[in-house]
Amino acid sequence: MLDWSLLILGLPTAKATERMRAWRTLKASGAAVLRDGVYLLPEKSVGREAFQAVERDVLAIIWSAGNTKVADGQRESAHG
Repeated sequence: MLDWSLLILGLPTAKATERMRAWRTLKASGAAVLRDGVYLLPEKSVGREAFQAVERDVLAIIWSAGNTKVADGQRESAHG
């Protein structure tokens, strides 16, 4: 089973250049877009590093961002 990294961003529309930079980084990482500002990647070092880089950039310009690990629900139900 896979664990996942979830990144949630609040990106102001007035910062188009920074928004585009974050979007390009996330696209290059292969992140899935769950909805506006919500991205998902398998919990591997590459995915975690990409999310942490975007999170640092976003927080540096006083936006809101956070990432977390999400456990595979099938594994939880199989053992619980």
